[in-house]
Amino acid sequence: MKILTVNEICSNNIGDQAIGAGLNLAIQHVFGLGTEIYNFSLQKGSFPSVAPVRKAKTAESDSGDLKVSIARHSLWSFRYLYRLLFAMKTISKVDLVIVGGGSLVMNNKLQFPTALYICGLLFNIFNKPYAVSGVSMSGEINGVAHVLFARFLKGAIHVDMRDPISREKGRLLFSLEIAQGSDYAFLLDYDAPSRVKNTSQLDFLTHDGKSPGYAGVAVEV
Repeated sequence: MKILTVNEICSNNIGDQAIGAGLNLAIQHVFGLGTEIYNFSLQKGSFPSVAPVRKAKTAESDSGDLKVSIARHSLWSFRYLYRLLFAMKTISKVDLVIVGGGSLVMNNKLQFPTALYICGLLFNIFNKPYAVSGVSMSGEINGVAHVLFARFLKGAIHVDMRDPISREKGRLLFSLEIAQGSDYAFLLDYDAPSRVKNTSQLDFLTHDGKSPGYAGVAVEV
């Protein structure tokens, strides 16, 4: 069994690292220790984050803000699509994709809605079943973000969320049956590693091979 995980395990946020490591443990528990796990994060790669300096907003700056927003969103979309296409050789080998956990269902200036929509689109094109697990919703989800999330979630073979508020909100917003999920970070032992030395080792795009062990990284306590 070969499984791809999609989350923020490669970020510098220790909470995201713990969630990703916990999900790896859960996969090994359910599918067996021989399962090949590939970790993938859309937020890491050769392209720098696009974060232009924001100026004080004035009545005259609305047009400029719109242009900056469109340019930023276009660059994000290109970066996500580039990394996914670059990874398709590996993605084509997996039997299942698990997206989660963490607060992935949020409208952070359309970054997550765009990333997950593109993921779902490509997974469907290449006939790769994907599940959404251990996620939560935060903030307002409306407009374009709602459309993108709705299409992504409705293409999944399974959706669960880790807290009752997210589940109820998800049912109302997307008209989906959402199962009860878990926060995968709590699957780690209390003496689990506290910091990842090299997050690039988590990502198969920069580390040629699957994740070995329970987290697949060298760590320091």
